[in-house]
Amino acid sequence: MKTKRTLSLLITGILVFTIFLSGCSAPATTAAPTQAPVENLEPTAIPAPTQDPRIGGTSVISLAAEPDTLDIQKSSAGSSEVILRLVGGALLAKDPTTGEIVPYLAESYKVSEDGTILTFVLKDGIKFQDGTPLTAEDYAWTFNRAMAPETASPVTAVLLAGLVSAKALDAKTLELTLDKPNFYILESLTMTGYVAPYSKAYAEAKGDDYIARNPMSVGPYIFKEWKTGERIVLERNPEFTWGPKFAPGPHFVQTVEFRIIPDQATMVAALEAGETLMEGVPDADLSRFQDTTKYTIYKTMAQSLYPALAFNLNKDPWKDLNVRQALSYAVNRQGIVDVLLQGNGEPSYGPLPPSIPGYNPAVEKYYNFDTAKALELFAKAGYTLDGDKLVKDGTQLSFKLVSPSYDFVTPGLQIVQQQLKDIGIDMQIETVDSSLLTEKMNNDDYDLVVTGYQYPSAAVLYYFFHSSMLGAGLNASVNDPEIDKLLDEAQTVMDPAEHQKLVDELQIRIVENAYWITLVNSEGSFVVSTRIQDGVWSQVLNTLDLSKAWIK
Repeated sequence: MKTKRTLSLLITGILVFTIFLSGCSAPATTAAPTQAPVENLEPTAIPAPTQDPRIGGTSVISLAAEPDTLDIQKSSAGSSEVILRLVGGALLAKDPTTGEIVPYLAESYKVSEDGTILTFVLKDGIKFQDGTPLTAEDYAWTFNRAMAPETASPVTAVLLAGLVSAKALDAKTLELTLDKPNFYILESLTMTGYVAPYSKAYAEAKGDDYIARNPMSVGPYIFKEWKTGERIVLERNPEFTWGPKFAPGPHFVQTVEFRIIPDQATMVAALEAGETLMEGVPDADLSRFQDTTKYTIYKTMAQSLYPALAFNLNKDPWKDLNVRQALSYAVNRQGIVDVLLQGNGEPSYGPLPPSIPGYNPAVEKYYNFDTAKALELFAKAGYTLDGDKLVKDGTQLSFKLVSPSYDFVTPGLQIVQQQLKDIGIDMQIETVDSSLLTEKMNNDDYDLVVTGYQYPSAAVLYYFFHSSMLGAGLNASVNDPEIDKLLDEAQTVMDPAEHQKLVDELQIRIVENAYWITLVNSEGSFVVSTRIQDGVWSQVLNTLDLSKAWIK
C-alpha cells in the first residue's frame, strides 16, 4: 500500500524554564564593612534559555486503511508498520545518503564467521517511553515472543527467519542464534516498525489486548490516542537522543497524527488548499502544483508493486496453467501505462519491480500483449469464441476479482475489465473494505484477488510465495515445492552472486507458472510544500527523510 504523508502547521508556545548550575550553592551571607550599603539593589536577571524555534507543529499522515492492530508482531498491515516506525526503534538502520547499514539502538555488533550468531551491544541510556531502561533482556523477550507459535507473527517472524534463540548475555549484550545463515537478516533488523523492542514488564502487566491498542517502545514518538475510524496520534519524545548517527534526535515536529482518509481526491484537495503540506499526487492532478515557490515535486519509481492480481489456484479454471498464461497474454499493460499513468511508468511482467535490488530483466520477455497467443492457449484449455463470448461447454468464462476499495486502484482494474471483455471474458470487480480482504482469501471467497507490497528487498517474495505463508494473509494460494526450495536457499546462501542466481531463477519460475498477473511499475510524483524545511530526498532509500525536518 502506498502511504501518503501530509503536514499541517501548528506553532507551539516558547517554553521558559530555569537552569540550575550543577555543583553550585548559594553564597554565605557576610558583612562588607568597607562598603556602604547599597539601597534598592535589584537582582541581576539571568536570561532564560528559549526552546529551539524549529520544535513544534503537527504532521498529518494520511492512511488509506486503518491498522489491524498496533501489536506489530501480530500485524501484516503496512499502516501498522508506518506508525510503529515512529513509536519503535531497531538495532540497525540504513543511512539515507549511502544506504550503508549502521548501528541504531545497538552501539556495535558482530556476526560470527559462519553467519549464525549475531551479537549486539546496546547503547547506554536508552529508555522506554514510560521511563524504564531498555535492556538486552527486553530485546530477547521481544524476539522470542515474535517467534513463539502462539503469537503467529505474519511478518516479524519471517524477518527473523531461522532464529532459534535470543538471549541476554548481560544487561547490554544481546545474542541472536540462527539455525542457518540468513542473507537478509541485517537488512531485516533495520525494519524499524516490525523489529521494535517491547518492554517485557509493560507487556506482561498490561496484556496483549491492551498493547494492541496502546503500543509503547523506545522511538522518537510516544503513542497518545487511537480513535477508531478517524485518527491515531503520537507526541514527540523529547528524551529521544539515541537515534542512528545520521539522525540522533530528538525530532522537531511535536505531534504526528495518522488520519484515516481513503479518498485520494480529498487528500489532493487538502494539499492544494494548504491544509496539508505533503502528498503523493496522481499525474492527472500534477499541473495544480507547478508553482516552484510553493511546492517541490519529486519523481520516483517506488520500491513497490501494486496492484498485482493473484489467482486462486484452488479453483477452476485457474488450476489449468494454459488459462492463467492465456489471461496474462490478454492484458495490455502498455495500454494501462498510457491511459492511466499518462506514460509515467512501464509495463510490469514479474514479481519484483526494477527499483528493488535483485530484479531480473529476463521476465520482460514474458506475456507481452498478444491476443492471438491468448486465444491459442484458451483453445488448449477448451475455450472458443462464440460470437462476443469466450465459452467452454456453452458457458462464458466469467470470474470475480476482489479488490480493496481504494479509489486509486479501481480505474486500472476497470481498464483490465474492458480489455478482457473485448475478447469475450466477463470479469466482475468486487470492492471490499481492506480489513475484509484477508478473510475472503482465507475462506477461498474469490477467483482473483488484488495484492501487492512496498518493500526494499527481494526477501518480500517469501511472504507471498512460500507455502508456510498460506493463511497468513499474504500468500493467496501458491503451494509450489520448487519455489519453497528456491526461497529457502536464497535466504541461506551468503555469497551475493549465488544469491542473485537463485533470485533470478525464482522470478522466472513464478512468471512461467503465471501465479500473478502484474500490471505496471509506476513512477510516482511526491509533492512537498516549501514550508517544510530540511527534508532530504534519499536517492538510495527512495523516500523523503524527515528526521531533521521542521515546519517554517
